[in-house]
Parts: sequence; structure tokens; C-alpha cells
Amino acid sequence: MLQIVLFLFSIFLSQISYSKTCLGNEDLCQKKYDEITFLTTHNSFNYSKRGHLKKYGPQLYLFPNQERPIQDQLDHGVRALMLDLHYRKGKVVLCHGGKGCGLLGVDLAGDILKDLKEFLVQHKNEIITLILESYVSTQDLKNELDKSGLSPYLHCQDPMRPWPTINEMLDSTASMNKSQNCSSPGRLVILNDRIETQNPNWNLDLFGKFAFETPYSFKKINDMKCTINRGEIGHPLFIFNHFTTLVSGKKRDAKKINQKAFLLKRASECQTHIGRKINFLTVDFFLSGNPLAVTDILNQELP
Repeated sequence: MLQIVLFLFSIFLSQISYSKTCLGNEDLCQKKYDEITFLTTHNSFNYSKRGHLKKYGPQLYLFPNQERPIQDQLDHGVRALMLDLHYRKGKVVLCHGGKGCGLLGVDLAGDILKDLKEFLVQHKNEIITLILESYVSTQDLKNELDKSGLSPYLHCQDPMRPWPTINEMLDSTASMNKSQNCSSPGRLVILNDRIETQNPNWNLDLFGKFAFETPYSFKKINDMKCTINRGEIGHPLFIFNHFTTLVSGKKRDAKKINQKAFLLKRASECQTHIGRKINFLTVDFFLSGNPLAVTDILNQELP
């Protein structure tokens, strides 16, 4: 009788193992990172609700790109974040716009990074990608990652080697590369447009080696094209920019272009035109329309 119970229990355990999900879908576990489409928010930090710190700026982002703060974005399925890093009053902060940075809202980078760490702790089958427009040094970025507790999650990637599978990146037994201060593989991918001479393998050269993008400065819906802006088509990751801009995000346009039919049609056309699978489906006002549904459809397609 005991042997029968043990046998049935082993079957039960095998079914639990079999039903493991990766990024919410067991079908994605064996796909490589560069074969996945991630829902991405443009200017993720620039949201219409209040900023965290009165003393670093006003409570409201007056010209937002998103409806909700980053924690809510993650809860709704966003897995890649576009962030701008600046210095302000000696601190590394998230804000938008050159010399005027901070006039329209600002958050300490460390506060947001701590939220990301907490998310990874609570969601062990998830991966986050940060796409950075950075005006801070690599060392100061690393200091912020260390203080937030995110450094052990950093993913190392040699541009000459294939990307690991999602299952491999989620493996908690990933080995630390102590000389580079990152894991191989890891659950936090950082793509950075600021690269220094002595660059660690966790700080991935965004447009120099790893990604290319469609244009991001469309003012009207009819202006949107499937051409390549920064980066080279030979790079492994495709950033698909799908938003219009006039000073900042245009919510009225987002309500139309984020609708499932419109977004899926344009995404499919651009994939066909360029001949590559979209990796980062980038939108403003992610709650408008249904970009997450389009992301799921693209992930059902072959890379």
C-alpha cells in the first residue's frame, strides 16, 4: 500500500514539474531570450500619477507616457522598461529631458530598483529587461544596483555567444561570474546606450552590439514606418517602437494604435518588412487597448 501511495505521489510531482511556467507560459521555457516578445513601456517612469519624492520635484509628471507607476506595470504583464538615468543634486534619478530634467517629475533610481528586486524575489519565473538612456557612469549605476540588491540577478552576455533559454535564465543555480559581478545566466538584463572602455559583461551595449530599433519620434499615426533607426539589423534584439509623441505621449493616439487589431497588423507588417521577430513591443499608455494580448500572440509564433 505504501509503495502505491509513493508511486502516485511521484506522478503528482512529475505533473507539477511538467506544468512549470516561464514568463507565465510553459511553452516559452525552451525558447531562447532573443526568441521572445516582451511587452515594453516607453519612458516607464513617466507616469500620470504622482512621483515619489516632493523634495526632488513636483508630485505630478505633467506630460506622462504611462498611466500607472512601474510596480503596477509589472503587475499587468510589462517585462521590459525604458528608463532615463540622470544626476540631480548628487543623486542618480529617473527623469526626462536634458537640462530641464526634474522639472516635470523625478524619482530616485534606487527606489525603483528596490521595487524591481522585490518583484524578482516574489516572482521566481520572471525576467526583467531594462533599456537605459543613461547619463551616469557605469560605476554609479553598479552602486545603485548593489544598494538595491539587484546585482546577484544581473545577466552576463557575450555578444558572440547564443542567448540562453528562458528556462536556463530562470535556473536559480546559475553560476556567478565574480570577475564581472553578474550571473551566467541571470534574470535581469540591462541594455545600456552608455558604454565605457572597461565595460562589464552585464552592461550590454544597446545599439552598438545588441539591438536595433524602429524610429521613435512619430508625431502622427500616419507617419509610423517600419524602417530601422539606431542599431544594425544584424544585432540579435529588435525594439519595435509603437507610439506617437508631441512633447510627450499622446494618449488619444494610444487609445487607437494600442487596439489589438491595429497593433497586431502593424507589428506583423514590420516583422515581415524587416524579416525579424519583435523582441520589445514598446508602447505608451500600456493600459489603453490590449498590447499584452498582442504580445501573447507574437509569442505563439515561430521566431
